[in-house]
Amino acid sequence: MGAAQYGPGYFVATNGDDGAAGTIDHPWRNVGVATERLAGGDVLYVRAGEYNELEGATLRHAARGRALDRTIVCGYGNERPHLNGSY
Repeated sequence: MGAAQYGPGYFVATNGDDGAAGTIDHPWRNVGVATERLAGGDVLYVRAGEYNELEGATLRHAARGRALDRTIVCGYGNERPHLNGSY
């Protein structure tokens, strides 16, 4: 499925920048940094590529969401990211 699988959200890509806006055109670079910026109900799409994370990605308490307001971290469409690090 495409990007609309879960709805609008934020993006991480291997060519991103953690100082960017987190959009598809200006994605963040690190999954761990991105998850620190999420709030309940947000969706984080991780683009294909190899991610060497120094620390594991942890959702802040505010980003955990609720049953009707879930926070989702997933691959973008059919892309398959590979996360390396301290998970």
